[in-house]
Amino acid sequence: MRIGFDDNRSLGAKETGALAALPVFREIMLKVYEEKLAGPVPVFPAAMESNIDAYLKGELPPTDAIGFANPPP
Repeated sequence: MRIGFDDNRSLGAKETGALAALPVFREIMLKVYEEKLAGPVPVFPAAMESNIDAYLKGELPPTDAIGFANPPP
């Protein structure tokens, strides 16, 4: 999945294609598992799940996102 402009315009301050794509990817994956189009839903540590939820709700900036598999630099 790619989100962005073909002419290299900015998506906005502190916004990247990956950050913009994450909510879209999440919705797609929720539907995939809901429709049982893939195996069982993977289980992640509770802290990671709550940090992902908080980030998607805009309650946690990525630099404070402890518990992500690959935290931002």
